[in-house]
Amino acid sequence: LQLTGNGSLIDLSPNIGYKFNKYASVGVQGIFTNLSIRYNSFTYRYMFYGAGAFVRFKPLPYLFLQAEYDVLSVPDNFAIASPKRTIADVYLAGLGLRNQMGPRSCYYLLLMYEFMPTPNSPYTNWPFNSPLVSRAGFNINF
Repeated sequence: LQLTGNGSLIDLSPNIGYKFNKYASVGVQGIFTNLSIRYNSFTYRYMFYGAGAFVRFKPLPYLFLQAEYDVLSVPDNFAIASPKRTIADVYLAGLGLRNQMGPRSCYYLLLMYEFMPTPNSPYTNWPFNSPLVSRAGFNINF
């Protein structure tokens, strides 16, 4: 959740996974992001949603590597007035830090890079204009 004087960003990305051992895990996630930007008297709303799969490798208790593939439904050609949507394939990989909060829970910070961006990618192209994707969250039993 991010709130500013010029708009807001709401992202919900719940995931569920399976731990093979204390080092390797896989999972799936749902993705819903809603962005609202106010510019003068106009408010632009951009929404994308989809699903993805990820793999994690945890070489140290506080450090993990993550790679993921997401399929997102995004506005077609970033059209403001058109209801048409298209698909964006997103390939991400990066590094995360985690900190235990209790015996079965932790919070994490994750920074990923988008490899092989597609023309409709919301990360490398508009609205975010950066191949870097940052996330923060909580894990329970994972």
